[in-house]
Amino acid sequence: MEEGDNNRREAAYSRKQPEPSNDPDDPLNWPLSAKITTYGTICLFSFIANVNGSNFTVAVKQLANHFHTDLTHSTFLVGFNVLTFGLGNILWVPTMRVLGKRPVYLLALALFVAANAWSMQARSWNSLLGGRIVAGFAAAAADATVPSVVADMFFLEHRGHCMMYFHIALATGIFLGPLINAWIIQMQDWRWSCGFLAIAGGVVSVLAVFFIRESQYQHRGCHYYEGEILKKRSYVGCLSLTVGFNSTNLV
Repeated sequence: MEEGDNNRREAAYSRKQPEPSNDPDDPLNWPLSAKITTYGTICLFSFIANVNGSNFTVAVKQLANHFHTDLTHSTFLVGFNVLTFGLGNILWVPTMRVLGKRPVYLLALALFVAANAWSMQARSWNSLLGGRIVAGFAAAAADATVPSVVADMFFLEHRGHCMMYFHIALATGIFLGPLINAWIIQMQDWRWSCGFLAIAGGVVSVLAVFFIRESQYQHRGCHYYEGEILKKRSYVGCLSLTVGFNSTNLV
């Protein structure tokens, strides 16, 4: 009896968790290349989002002189950016549950590029502050949303390993951000630190258009009869903006 119980437990542990469906479009069943390109692009966004958070930490005095304000007001450009970076997921996470991952990442990246381009061209302190607030909000989409993408695409035993890469992206963005921004500001000026982020965000946006697939799947654990399984989506079909829409989460 005890041996039979042990065998059943071992069989249960050997099964993949969570149990995938037999649908080829279930993200758990994706080829490894699709998972790596999707997740790698999102991690790149996480990296530049954290570089963005330290954008003006090394330019407070320069900004105070440029806009003829005091150091306290100049620090608002960092503080409010970080504030919206933290609060942004109050909106991004529920939006992602309804619309799906891909449209949210594409929208956030477009907003990130626009906000940094706005900051680069700002002619007044208030305009620059507005640009930094929007940039922080856009960057937030690359933070708390990422673990759910890992859960969509990877089995339980692989998630810790995959989360390591996300945390590497976070940590390198946090620690290398001030060095990158300081070098740019020293070689050019504070405007080009925003310009660099706009360009980097634009590059990641192009990658996202082609590589971030929709990972939100609504039929996890379902098993279809052979005749019920739909034909596997084409590459273009995987890039649809409506695949992850889930109206049940609107309630």
